[in-house]
Amino acid sequence: MHAAKITSALDNNFNDATVKQSSLNVTGIVSSGTTPYLMYLKTSSGMMQIRLDSNTNMNGCPIILGETVSASLGYGSDSYHHAISVSEL
Repeated sequence: MHAAKITSALDNNFNDATVKQSSLNVTGIVSSGTTPYLMYLKTSSGMMQIRLDSNTNMNGCPIILGETVSASLGYGSDSYHHAISVSEL
């Protein structure tokens, strides 16, 4: 059997939310449960679930468990925070 098309988890319809830009910036540690489309970020205020989608600017930053990152967030029509950009610290 051969793959007809190779796709990314970011290519699916799971991320079809309208995102409103905001000035919310958070810093935290990437935690277990993180997937290519959902980042768990442990912040000083608690654990956040942040959606990653095809519009997220990763700034060349791979998502590595235990890594400290800064994220600029927007609020999605799906009631999730969506990462506008993610950067290593």
